[in-house]
Parts: sequence; C-alpha cells; structure tokens
Amino acid sequence: AAALPAAARKLSPRERQVFEVSGQGLAVKEVATRLHLAYPTAMTHCRRICKKMELADLQTLQTLAVRRAGRAVIETVTGPVSYS
Repeated sequence: AAALPAAARKLSPRERQVFEVSGQGLAVKEVATRLHLAYPTAMTHCRRICKKMELADLQTLQTLAVRRAGRAVIETVTGPVSYS
C-alpha cells in the first residue's frame, strides 16, 4: 500500500480507518454504515481528520483519500510509483 501522507500519521487508528474507507469514494453516511458508526461520530472523525491534515473541507479529504487509494492499487500492480 502507498505510504500515508506525513500529516496522516497524526491520525488515530479509527481516523485512519475512516480515511481509508473514504478512499472508496463513499459519502460520510456510507462510511458510517460501513464502519458501524453513528453518522455524527463519522462526521466528527472526518472533521478531526481535516483539522489534523490541514484540509479545507470534506471534499478535499475525500479527494485525497481517493487519490491515495488509486495510487495504492497502481503500486500493487506495478510497484512503487513516484509522482514528483
């Protein structure tokens, strides 16, 4: 799997889990269902992730998570990828 961005290393294990599931392109309500969380709890995790990673909003969080998930899939098939 692709390495987490440096800011993501500040996340709690549950926040990392929410971040990873967000990478599947799911809405917060779907993330909550998938992880057996109440919707307000999932929203709290997402807000904390945004704050810790200094992201502007939930859309930015989801975009970053989806890009990371896509990169992980590519690396599984091709090996490490550099985006520099």
